[in-house]
Amino acid sequence: MGRILFYLVCGFFLGILVDYLVTLSVWLEMRVHLNQIVVAFSLIGGVVGFFYKKIRYAVFFIIEILTLIVAMLLGKVGLFFYYIKEIFYLETGVENIKIPTLLILFIINALFFVFYLVSKRQKR
Repeated sequence: MGRILFYLVCGFFLGILVDYLVTLSVWLEMRVHLNQIVVAFSLIGGVVGFFYKKIRYAVFFIIEILTLIVAMLLGKVGLFFYYIKEIFYLETGVENIKIPTLLILFIINALFFVFYLVSKRQKR
């Protein structure tokens, strides 16, 4: 169950990364919506997690770093919070979700890092 959730989160970030790239084409952006992309990639991540037996923590960190780099290069860092608002259908302003979103991301990163350290220690 844990690996399915792990790969769901990886798929979520990969979906946001793909959507950043889709926004480069106005024609494509008008035909494919954010929710469709993120849900599709999250489901693909869940399926991968169901069949793939090993958790590779590097996958999450690489996808997250790539998402951040692409967002910074395209000047769309603030768009991430809008995406979170739209994906989860939050009825609040973008300014009100920045701190909770960053806190959740920090907790997710810390948990995955701790799980990574524990898995390395168990291999010894």
